[in-house]
Amino acid sequence: GTKVGPHKRNPQMKCLKASSLISIVAAVGAIAAVSAPAKAAIVGEAYYSRQAIDCVYSSGATLSTSGNGNIYNSSTTATTTVVCPIEYDYYTAAYGVAGVELTVTDKSTAGNISCALVHVTLNGATATAGTAASTSGTSTSATVLTLLPPAVSATVDGNHLVKCTLPKKGGSSATMTSYFVFIGI
Repeated sequence: GTKVGPHKRNPQMKCLKASSLISIVAAVGAIAAVSAPAKAAIVGEAYYSRQAIDCVYSSGATLSTSGNGNIYNSSTTATTTVVCPIEYDYYTAAYGVAGVELTVTDKSTAGNISCALVHVTLNGATATAGTAASTSGTSTSATVLTLLPPAVSATVDGNHLVKCTLPKKGGSSATMTSYFVFIGI
């Protein structure tokens, strides 16, 4: 038998030219770019993440927590509003909060999860919400909601928070899992 090692080529193997491989990769990338759904983009650097259990009850039905750090609304009669804190520290003050990615699973047939990134002035007098992002329909898999800050937060010093409304339970509950904060570097 003939040994085939790193120093000899196997005559039965056909190799693609580098230019052919690049063309294939470019074509696949172009198809993926065309078929990808439009999504708000956060311009910034990932800073830190938190479990949803760090969010606190604000109003409505009683907030429920799971053993793995998720939060949900188990009420079949009312929505729940929660607030998720964002640390005000050197980096968020110096670079600003560029956005938040919030992971949710909405199994409720009674409504959708709706969230917004909110800017609050340092004296607490004015709260301005960014454009709300929400789920649509029901899903058993995780969905990432992209939350962008309101335009005012780029010009006025202050704190940020995420405010979400969890729908009432319909069949199953809508669940919040975690959130990832981005800063504007």
